Amino acid sequence: MTADVTVWDVAAAWVFLIGRLLHTAVQCGGDDVALRGRVFTINFLGILWLMAHAFLSVSGVL
Repeated sequence: MTADVTVWDVAAAWVFLIGRLLHTAVQCGGDDVALRGRVFTINFLGILWLMAHAFLSVSGVL
């Protein structure tokens, strides 16, 4: 599977990491649940990209 890693996968992983750090800062820094949800969406999109690519790679589509 590691031979199929693209620059887009690395970018998505960085998006996920930065999103997690932002989510942690928002969660520890206050009670703004709406902001926490918006930041969580960043994480979700990053992990969704990685899962989609892994699925397509394993299923032989890519």
